[in-house]
Amino acid sequence: MNIHTTLKSIRIERGMTQEQVADKIGLTRQAISAYESGKRQPGLDILISLAEFYNVEIEEILYGTKKQNNDRIIKIIAGVLAVLFFILQTVTFMIRTTIQTKYPFTTGIVEYSQYDELERRNELYLISASTEGLSDTVLLCGSIILCVMDLCLKTTYSTKHKILSVAGFFLLIAINHIFWNTHFPEWSTLSDIFRYFMRFYLYPGILFLINIIIDIIIKLRRKHNHNT
Repeated sequence: MNIHTTLKSIRIERGMTQEQVADKIGLTRQAISAYESGKRQPGLDILISLAEFYNVEIEEILYGTKKQNNDRIIKIIAGVLAVLFFILQTVTFMIRTTIQTKYPFTTGIVEYSQYDELERRNELYLISASTEGLSDTVLLCGSIILCVMDLCLKTTYSTKHKILSVAGFFLLIAINHIFWNTHFPEWSTLSDIFRYFMRFYLYPGILFLINIIIDIIIKLRRKHNHNT
């Protein structure tokens, strides 16, 4: 990450405008804009003033190593959890497709010759329920882990970035839900839809919403402290 990108990220994280930073440092808004766009490089005295004002180490402005590493860690964990979630969902889908094609559900009296098929169907359904439960656990635990890490670690992610990420996450889940409804309409009753909503939207949604609210509160407090 370049110096100008780091300066812009820190300012946005603090919830301040270029005019506010310029007034506090004793520079013009055009100078701050030039530093953040990379058109000009700040001198050592300016870097020291900005580091003291933002309450960060000057090395963090120069290299951004701490926040870059934290960003990388969160991205890796989020990527691993996403891949694991969709692998489990894919396995569940394949098993239930097998159930639907090879062992279709039949009504009426079950003949003795069908007991083996019925038993096999039940075994596969239990396996699919297990993989589905594991995907639920990955989603919920992953949401908790990412929210806690985002709150505890310093990152360059802005509130807008987080909101867009959460919106994208829910969009993927919605597409996944539509896909399941299309292929397995018999598992799309009202109770199934409610259960799906509780699993994939409510709990992760509450966690991410709390995270964003805390993030906004912290930035408002920082902005208030800078103004005073």
